[in-house]
Amino acid sequence: MRHFTVPAPPPHAEKRVQRAESAMARAERRQLEEAIALSQSEAAPATPVKEPSPGDYAKMVRKGSLLSPTTENAYDVENLPSIKESDITVLDRDEISKLTDVKKSHFKFMMGRVNSPLVAHLLGPANLGLVDGYCLSSNIRVTTINENFRVYDLMSLLSFRPVSDAVLTCYLHWLQSTTNNVYFANPSLFRYMQVYENTAQRLLGVGDWVHYNYVCFPINVNDWHWTLASFRVEENPTIYYMDSLNESKEEVLRSVPPQLVEKLEIFGRSGTITKFNPAIEVIMVPRQKKGNNDCGMCVNEMCRTFARDPEDFLQGQPDLVFDSLIMRCTQANTLLKWLYHDPCADT
Repeated sequence: MRHFTVPAPPPHAEKRVQRAESAMARAERRQLEEAIALSQSEAAPATPVKEPSPGDYAKMVRKGSLLSPTTENAYDVENLPSIKESDITVLDRDEISKLTDVKKSHFKFMMGRVNSPLVAHLLGPANLGLVDGYCLSSNIRVTTINENFRVYDLMSLLSFRPVSDAVLTCYLHWLQSTTNNVYFANPSLFRYMQVYENTAQRLLGVGDWVHYNYVCFPINVNDWHWTLASFRVEENPTIYYMDSLNESKEEVLRSVPPQLVEKLEIFGRSGTITKFNPAIEVIMVPRQKKGNNDCGMCVNEMCRTFARDPEDFLQGQPDLVFDSLIMRCTQANTLLKWLYHDPCADT
């Protein structure tokens, strides 16, 4: 009787079998997940991310609520896992992406070894306590100091980051309350007109700027830099243009937004100006420090100085100093006094 020896299995055969079984299980699980996802998508079609509508922007321009039409639609980064994709607007998404950096930069600004003594001196004990209390809030994008000014906006001002649009809007609202000579256009207006609006009727029906002698018009350049244009309220006025990133007048002229005259003429037709002088005149202002994010505060400071003596400013002799720490702290003081401590005071 012959005996047969069963050959030994090749090396790693058992592991190959196990891997094959695992691959089959993964493929079956993937097919199941795809079937579930398909059934859910058929039952409830996905809603696309909401784009801001012209109506939303019109409300923002008129009322000054610049990032979400209502604070109820603002979200903090800690709550992201529970947020539905369809509830996040483009503006929310932009803010959420910057939130962690703003928080880190704020604490570095307030507690840095070099900065903190001067920050404490400039803000004063009352505002220091207020800032500390607010900035420990769990949701800085929802907690408001005033209807149009949130803790997020205050933290962006007291940091090394670019400020939110609400900082410029609220500061210019305060500045507007101090003068009957200069009109300050909403900082969102130029960008809105570039993206959405080509006529003056819907957006600028009031035309109350015609009751002033001068107009300061903040310019948002491609959502990354702030500059300022100004002009007299008269027929065929000259546009004066200021940029804190200037190197020379020629460089500034080359960087002027190409639609500036066109959009200002739309603005002018909402009142009494039908045409502007196409030759833009550059006013040289101090240059902000390279590498910082102070252009928004520089525009606020230019507007404040302009309001004191517009003609002196337009003669090319603005009395300006752009010190980052001082600008941020003094503008924060002004806003906190106006919006929180004593809204009826003449700051």
